[in-house]
Amino acid sequence: MKRLAVLLFPLLTIGCAVIKETDRPNLNKLDQTNYQNLNGIYLNYRKDTIGVRSLFWFQIDKYKNWDLAKNWTEQTIRLKFINQRKLQLALYENERLIKQKNIKGKLKDGYFYRRPFFILYPIVPIIFGYDTQQYRFGLIDTNLILDRKEHYWVCSFGFGEASNKQVTGVFERK
Repeated sequence: MKRLAVLLFPLLTIGCAVIKETDRPNLNKLDQTNYQNLNGIYLNYRKDTIGVRSLFWFQIDKYKNWDLAKNWTEQTIRLKFINQRKLQLALYENERLIKQKNIKGKLKDGYFYRRPFFILYPIVPIIFGYDTQQYRFGLIDTNLILDRKEHYWVCSFGFGEASNKQVTGVFERK
């Protein structure tokens, strides 16, 4: 067991999802005095792309509950800070609450970062791998920006798959 831990440690430390910094001159930086500016109602979809994978709610919910995406053009997201370290997200369809979740995080570098998400699949040799995800919220003008980084690696019976990608979406304030 110790040998497995020694072998896994370097893999786990280099495999974490870290969002790469991008230069955004029109970013309204969030801090302890103005973080409430993020509160508001936003469209659930990006104007620049069409499709369920670009929906705000499914990116933060790890693409669960596909049945909620039936009327995605009529859906909005409400963001409301409970306090400086907790953000409440609510999915609405035609003014009716569908789903709600609270996320914990922190203000850093002008964004609200959600705590990183990490899962380890340790059933060797049947399945082995990890999945890590991080996202952050910010404001560009009055619109919401979502940067999401995901990194996973999985191997099952000698066959494997890996992905390392960062996605950015801008969602209009309603």
